[in-house]
Amino acid sequence: MKSIALLYAVAGLSSVANAGTLNNAVFTPMFGQSRPVSIFRVASDIAGPDAVRLEPEGMTWFNGDLYASGDAGAASPIAEANGFIARYVGGNLASAPLRMGQFNVLASVAGNLPVGPEGITVNTRGIGYGSFSGSNLSIVAVDGFSSPTGRILTTLNTTTNTTSGTVGSYPINSDDIAFVPGIPSDGSQDRFAVIDGSNGNNQMRFVSAADGRTALSFFSLPNQSKGLVYLPASEAAWFGFAQDAFLVAITPDFAGDTNKLNLYSITGVLLASEVLPTGNAASGLFHATESLAWNPATQQLFIGDENGMSSQIAVVTVPAPGVAALLGLGALAAGRRRRN
Repeated sequence: MKSIALLYAVAGLSSVANAGTLNNAVFTPMFGQSRPVSIFRVASDIAGPDAVRLEPEGMTWFNGDLYASGDAGAASPIAEANGFIARYVGGNLASAPLRMGQFNVLASVAGNLPVGPEGITVNTRGIGYGSFSGSNLSIVAVDGFSSPTGRILTTLNTTTNTTSGTVGSYPINSDDIAFVPGIPSDGSQDRFAVIDGSNGNNQMRFVSAADGRTALSFFSLPNQSKGLVYLPASEAAWFGFAQDAFLVAITPDFAGDTNKLNLYSITGVLLASEVLPTGNAASGLFHATESLAWNPATQQLFIGDENGMSSQIAVVTVPAPGVAALLGLGALAAGRRRRN
């Protein structure tokens, strides 16, 4: 199954009647510290007369808000998120989100069915694929529909619901995407990191953000790697490592397996791994962790858990870094001062 990379032009927001319901509040060990976790049921958060449900397979944080998407799913009885995205203003899961307009793919791709999408991110540079200006936010996304013509880049305008696309060098069966800014401010080294989950051979693949098409390097990931968030060094320090890093959510691969969070260096070196309490989401445990987002202002990690009508988003509050991480932050700041 080949994937489609999509560019969503965000517009046409509407209010949604439902808000997340607090399912559990616990403390969970994570990367050496006990962290408070609040878990919210969200499946009904975007349900209107069409009764769609949100099973959060994609999430991203931008400009103070949390955005969450779900797979298109089967057409019967309901097509999961059915192409809608939820916007939680201020990241407040206890309040009703805004439902962003429906997105369809090219008529020649997947029969013009609604896409999920399975992974979403924002090009924050303002240069290259997915760039935008002002409040005209665009969201870059990946999904997993088959395409007879190759991997498709699609631009969707939610006001007119018109679609255009080009063929690009995209991973097969993509599960998530993250924008990775390069050091030069001209955007020449900006990349999209994409989790490729094809044929059980999971990889982190990099695609140039200049055109959103050119394939670059890759490194291997465990099977069932699903969720992805990029952490610059100043943010990774909150997890004990003062270097650019990726946090990857991994779902259970077999009966009795557990959900995990793996922290990788930018080149694919495994820095740390944490097992999450795994079980029935109805009991407030993690069922299938599919997506991640990070709020750098409040140091909160959002973990999306797909489980039908028990789907949930957990909010993990990350305490201040330990002494070692603080020393790392100091070294990082000193290094930046030296470079300046």
